[in-house]
Amino acid sequence: MGNVRSINAKVTIKDIAKEAGVSPALVSFVMKNAASGTRTYRVNEETALHILNVASKLNYHPNLAARTLKSGKSNIIGVIISDLTSPFFAEITKRIEYEAYLQGYSVLFGSTEEDAGKLRRIKDVFINRGVDGLVIVPCENSDDIVRDSSTGTVPVVLLDRGIEGYNGPSVLLDNYQAFNDLTSALLNRGYKRVEMVTYSMNLSILPDRERGYEDRMRVASLQDNIRFHRIDRKSDGHQMAEAIISAHERGVEALVFATNALALKGMKEMYKAGINKDFGIACFGHNDAFDIFDNEVIYAKQPTELFARSVMDRILSLINGEVIPESSKRVILRSEIID
Repeated sequence: MGNVRSINAKVTIKDIAKEAGVSPALVSFVMKNAASGTRTYRVNEETALHILNVASKLNYHPNLAARTLKSGKSNIIGVIISDLTSPFFAEITKRIEYEAYLQGYSVLFGSTEEDAGKLRRIKDVFINRGVDGLVIVPCENSDDIVRDSSTGTVPVVLLDRGIEGYNGPSVLLDNYQAFNDLTSALLNRGYKRVEMVTYSMNLSILPDRERGYEDRMRVASLQDNIRFHRIDRKSDGHQMAEAIISAHERGVEALVFATNALALKGMKEMYKAGINKDFGIACFGHNDAFDIFDNEVIYAKQPTELFARSVMDRILSLINGEVIPESSKRVILRSEIID
């Protein structure tokens, strides 16, 4: 028990140095550089990242109070996402937190669960906590709230989803191309009767994904096979079961799912009906739970690390009073198709 640290004990530079097997002077140098936002540590990157990881593991917190008084900043960023249970958002929040840590920032997270009222409340709480900036994933029916947020005193960057008429910084995915490519991958495997399962929601990402599928089917002269199954997000599974059984009875060969969560629900219903071997499947993002079902899944892999770095670059630029050129405000990232 001699090495167990009291929960209330304050972690020091010396503690990090002892755990990392380096000198306190080297720890201090790396931590100061990380706090200033530079990635040049005057040691090899492996050693620097080892020190930072040890500091994170020991729950080290630099004295931000003095820094806040001196700079007028809290060194806290608020990140509002739509669903913490999503593998994509779970991964991207982890990466944002790490990137923020390297820059000397802490992160507050909130999840809206696609509730615009909850987004407003979380946003207000974060602003009252004195965050230096906000990263927001717009949810259904939140466009006006997000626009109002972008005109306030706290800088805002949008993540993953855009909104109409928003001209501020945003880091998005090329949803159209991703679903065009996913559909192509299914067609290249010989499937012709391909249908799409999507949500009946008002989200900017869905029309782009649906158009990507539809346009690729038309290019292949398969427009007669185009069909959308629209599922209520809060459905108990009955709608999905009906869509899957209907598709199977009509001889549909493959399904494109608009989201990772929809794909997982769809595979559950296929498995329960004993028809999981009868469909080709393509979707957005991988999920370890897919391994439970005996399906080969083509998926679009999102560049989460690039997402996190692009978001942090823009929010920190705004916090520091820098003007982001118009050409750099809107970043569109591409997915990789894993076939």
